[in-house]
Amino acid sequence: MTDVPRKLEFVLLCALLFVLPNFEAPKNICIALFVLVWTARRLFAWRFHPRRPDAIEVAAIGMLAAAYASTLVNWPLQNGFKGAMDTLKYVAVFWFIYRGGYIEHQHRILVYRATVGILAGLGLGV
Repeated sequence: MTDVPRKLEFVLLCALLFVLPNFEAPKNICIALFVLVWTARRLFAWRFHPRRPDAIEVAAIGMLAAAYASTLVNWPLQNGFKGAMDTLKYVAVFWFIYRGGYIEHQHRILVYRATVGILAGLGLGV
């Protein structure tokens, strides 16, 4: 029974990577559910160990800071903070995958799901 939250987390992540390039509402729902399950699974299992960010995480934080700085410099924008909030979502999903402890086989599946989502988006665009 303890395997169910781990499988649910991975299924939600696969669904998120599929809809990420295409659909706004399902993307937000999948992000919220994935973050909730990811966080709950680690908190209830007491497996969340804070650590200092490494170079890759510092680069992601820098990307997030650049998005917010660009938004503030170019204010007022027609869409407000939408671009910066989208960057926050993408950086958060990256960080959850990066710190998720997934094995190589799962990373390969995630790449396939993202690729299929991108190809589906290109198909919709055409």
